[in-house]
Amino acid sequence: MQKWLVIAVVIVLLVISAGWLYSARSAAAAAAAANTATEVRAEKATRGQLAEIVSAPGEIVPLTKVNISSKVQAKIRDLPFKEGALVRAGDILITLDDKELKAALRSVEAHYAAQKATLDVTRIRLSISESQVRTAEVLVEDARRDLRRQLALLESKDVAQNVVDAAQTKVDQLDQSFISARQSLLADRGNISVLENELVAQEAQIARAREALSDTVITSPIDGRIIKISGKVGEVVVTGTMNNAGTVILVVADLSRMLATVRLDEAEVTQVVVGQPASVRSLAYPDKIFKGKVRQVSLSKDDTAGQSNSRNATGSYFRGEILLDEGIVLLAGVNADIEIETHRYDGVLRVPSQSVLGRSPDSLKPENQSKPEVDSTRSQTTVVYRIVNGKTIETPVKVGASDLTHTMIISGLAEGDQVVTGPAKVLGTLSDGMNVRIKAAATQPSTQATTQSATTVPTTTPTTAPTTAPAP
Repeated sequence: MQKWLVIAVVIVLLVISAGWLYSARSAAAAAAAANTATEVRAEKATRGQLAEIVSAPGEIVPLTKVNISSKVQAKIRDLPFKEGALVRAGDILITLDDKELKAALRSVEAHYAAQKATLDVTRIRLSISESQVRTAEVLVEDARRDLRRQLALLESKDVAQNVVDAAQTKVDQLDQSFISARQSLLADRGNISVLENELVAQEAQIARAREALSDTVITSPIDGRIIKISGKVGEVVVTGTMNNAGTVILVVADLSRMLATVRLDEAEVTQVVVGQPASVRSLAYPDKIFKGKVRQVSLSKDDTAGQSNSRNATGSYFRGEILLDEGIVLLAGVNADIEIETHRYDGVLRVPSQSVLGRSPDSLKPENQSKPEVDSTRSQTTVVYRIVNGKTIETPVKVGASDLTHTMIISGLAEGDQVVTGPAKVLGTLSDGMNVRIKAAATQPSTQATTQSATTVPTTTPTTAPTTAPAP
């Protein structure tokens, strides 16, 4: 009896030892497995806002800018304002040397006076010609009466034929004198008309000379600030022609309202319409984001892009204008990056864009290949890798719009699902069933912060790991 009791105790001890040994081995195996798990970053699928963005380069310019040049060729005599000065409409900006133009005005005024005197003399001559015509007409009529009387006397044989012939000769002479006087009168009247037209032309010359003289004093057409002075006192300015823009002496701009001109390519221009909100960034103001709205989009390409010295201004493009909010005063001509919000989605399911990967449909698990999110006709399908109990689960998804940080999930994923988001070197090697452990993060970005970032980042396609899903 005692022997069987000892045997039973030994058996119990062996069982306990075996159980302890198995538990220790299981714990060691679990610890080893934990030590071999791949460390990843992860975020949960959340709902929030997502904005589609068109991003393009551009330039910040004043809404109202005037290049001040001269209408006359003359030497600059005075530039009373310095660059950066505030001016009001009507302030004298430039004074040009007016000596030659004053002399030209005196010349045309003297010519006008001479023409007017000639016209007065011609009018007197015309009056004399009219008197001569009237006198010749009276003499002709008197000679004709005398001829008729002599003809009557000739019939009664009271005068000789030679008397009648003399009367006829006198009538003929006076007729020619009358005709000559009348032709001279017509010529004088024509000369009067010519002289009157020449006088009108001289008046126009005087008006032009006076206007040219007044153009030697150039005033500001707008309220604004002088943003550039190109001319110097003593330089001779050149007037513009068809092939030459002429000398731009200075530039006045109203900096209270600013524009951001944006260069849009063919793939983007149809998405941009008047009224869409936009954000403008510039290296000149690294800590600021300026807001505005689309003011205009050109209907044809601007083929002068290749002639510009601005960055990214090669080839032709469509020109857009962003009117910045009032009260924003910026330097004119600085380069800018413009982000136009073309569409906003509220309350959509979204994940970080880098978590959306591209995989060949043939490489998916058999049970995933038949899911509605998988299009077998395409070379790649979009997937994310969920994390469940420390393992990755390959999950096909249907995606929608994207911004730089997040991508919309239309189907295949539920709110709260945890997906792998990095690091980048791991994303390309992910596969179904991998052991992973989530790297602890100091802070996770809030939904509000992510939404704000999504409304201001310049992209329209998701940024992913080395193997990236195609655009849907």
